[in-house]
Amino acid sequence: MFHYHYRQLLVVATCVLAVALSTDPSQAGQKEYLTARASDFVAHVQQGAGEPAMVGSYAVRIYRETVDNFVAGAVGSRDGALAGLWLVDLDRDGELEVLVWHSSGGSGSYGRLDRYRFTESALIRDDPPLPSTAQLSQYMGHDVFAVVDGVLQRSFPLYVDGDSNAEPTGGFRILAYRPQNRAWILVGETGTGG
Repeated sequence: MFHYHYRQLLVVATCVLAVALSTDPSQAGQKEYLTARASDFVAHVQQGAGEPAMVGSYAVRIYRETVDNFVAGAVGSRDGALAGLWLVDLDRDGELEVLVWHSSGGSGSYGRLDRYRFTESALIRDDPPLPSTAQLSQYMGHDVFAVVDGVLQRSFPLYVDGDSNAEPTGGFRILAYRPQNRAWILVGETGTGG
């Protein structure tokens, strides 16, 4: 079962990378610009103009069908580069959520995910909690967030004593977020766990 989830994660991570590296040609001279779509809505996120790549702010905007029909927006703080954007109904309540992933600079590449509930007229910040201390054991960053079959997943390599940040040897862990319980659950792990 883990190999199936790992394969899904690799496919999604590849797609996320392709989206994260794309830019909107109409935004010449602007920083990174990500786009996501769901039903008849489009989400755009862009880091603040003139800000350093690794720290600052971002603006997220929701449009109905085209950028000529603005619906809602928000500004958030950013500790790292924008890495991913999703517009998805995680809790299956009929309302979309906007997920903004940013990854810190430096050797750790610590991931952070900001979640906004979209009420079709406003974006309301509602971040998921951090995973438990036990779920973060052996954690030293290098997060990858993905949405697989409508489920938010967070994966990261595991480190054992003596590992350098660049060479983890403890395996790999995948967590899934359950918005109804506001909790992360373990869905896969490889390695001995040190």
